[in-house]
Amino acid sequence: GSILFLFIFFYTNNLKAQNPDIQAIINNIHLDSLVKTVEEISGEVPVIIHGLTHTITSRSYSEPGNELAFQYIKSRFQDIGYEVDSQKYSSTGKNLWAIKLGVKNPKRVVVLGAHYDSKPFGGSAPGADDNGSGIAAVIETARVLKDIDLDYTIILALWDEEELGLNGSKAYAPSVQSDNDTLIGYINLDMIAWDSDNDNSIEVQLKPVAQSIDLLENVIYCNNEFQIGMSL
Repeated sequence: GSILFLFIFFYTNNLKAQNPDIQAIINNIHLDSLVKTVEEISGEVPVIIHGLTHTITSRSYSEPGNELAFQYIKSRFQDIGYEVDSQKYSSTGKNLWAIKLGVKNPKRVVVLGAHYDSKPFGGSAPGADDNGSGIAAVIETARVLKDIDLDYTIILALWDEEELGLNGSKAYAPSVQSDNDTLIGYINLDMIAWDSDNDNSIEVQLKPVAQSIDLLENVIYCNNEFQIGMSL
């Protein structure tokens, strides 16, 4: 439920002025694709990366599985048809992102992000919910948005070393300003698949800065307009 809700929130914020048929986009979200990605990224099932079979048993920043996860996500973006960029900001940290250029205002940017590392540090760290769920949502968003023209550029980003102190996103943030882009919104997806008591409750966390209040109002609008049924 929360994954579907966040998709609709993101799409509507960008599309309601250009494309009234949001329901068609909603219908194109595939639960089986989301589940499959979570299973693969958390080592529940093996994956093929560069022609070799691997099982991603840990995405802890210092484990080999963290690099495997990076290569897996990169290949998924490329298979969908995206240009992919990356940033190696330390000996262990690497971010990557898919780029969907806006057709009218490409220097105005919306970022949808999630972290791909996990914990505990060392040993098994499958991280299905924290944050395989966010990874799956970003990749599925990339697939659904691929052939839809948007005014603004969309960056679909996966950050490394969030568990060490938001290292990956901190390393990326200055590049937005240095590229003379205008960041008009950022949506972060973290631990969005687990509802232990089935109450359909989600948290929308924000600070009253920039466009954050507008994004909150859009959350409320989407929840009501598309009858998502989430408790905010």
